[in-house]
Amino acid sequence: MASFGKCCCQDNGCCCIDRVDVDFAVPTPGQPGASIGSWGWDVATTPTATEATQTIGGIPRLVQTCLYRAPSTTVCIPPDYPVIAGYPLTYNTYFMTLERFIPADYFLEVDLDRYWWFEGDLRWRVYAYVQSLVLRVERRISEGLVRVRLSGDYSMTRERLFVGRLRQYVKSTCVLLIDNTTGDIPGHQPCARRLPDNPCNLVSYLTPGQTNLQRLTGYGFFMDTGWVSGLCNSLPTASTAAATIFGGYNSTSPPGDCRVPSGSNLVTHGSVPSPCSGLPTTFYSHVETYTPDNIWFATHPFSITPCGGPSEEEEAPP
Repeated sequence: MASFGKCCCQDNGCCCIDRVDVDFAVPTPGQPGASIGSWGWDVATTPTATEATQTIGGIPRLVQTCLYRAPSTTVCIPPDYPVIAGYPLTYNTYFMTLERFIPADYFLEVDLDRYWWFEGDLRWRVYAYVQSLVLRVERRISEGLVRVRLSGDYSMTRERLFVGRLRQYVKSTCVLLIDNTTGDIPGHQPCARRLPDNPCNLVSYLTPGQTNLQRLTGYGFFMDTGWVSGLCNSLPTASTAAATIFGGYNSTSPPGDCRVPSGSNLVTHGSVPSPCSGLPTTFYSHVETYTPDNIWFATHPFSITPCGGPSEEEEAPP
């Protein structure tokens, strides 16, 4: 079995790591949350190495630090969208963590000329974006001490989409202008950019002009094994530290566009004296309802895969 060690092609002294795998936000036993998902990356580039003095056990000591950064992707920006003072979204990976279908039927008199009639649901999805993911290996080689840290950022975004039948009528003639089924657009490419004037801070474009993916909340996650005895062939991957995970799906205070409803109530607005044939006689809509936020304690366990070929093991200090 191959062991961790210094690859022949790495002359900076860093441990040879082929792959890093992470389980994000695994709930502490007894907590009500759900794990975000698992993802890993192959270490395709030589890690960066630095040396600096750190205080260990109250004594200043020279420590080598090697950074293994996860590959990232930049979400596209529609070429026809005007340039605004914002930034593209760069992320390592993302997961869909929630999907809900909330009744959203309505029949409304939009103006003096038209009726809008929608029958269906609002489909809500929440995505978790992992950003700036990096594995940090720190070593005090002469004393056989090692410390492994995993850090990054995590942001949640929401997607809001009508799923059902949408019709539009001319009031005076009852002519049907629009009759289509709304829902997923096959092969769409999520596009996003940060907008400073948007309260949710992130907008995505599934089709030109459609703005329905917004940032909910974010936090930094951090795992630290602390200083333990170890070498490149025995890097620690466990930590007892637990982070507070804020789901943010159903925030009830303050109200805003960033929330995801948990249900809806039918509300009657009035009646139509003589609607077109086949139309409802009552104006109605669904008002969204919410439940408390999802909050739980979790850790981010990770595993490290050594180089696949022979490697040079370190020798323990005398």
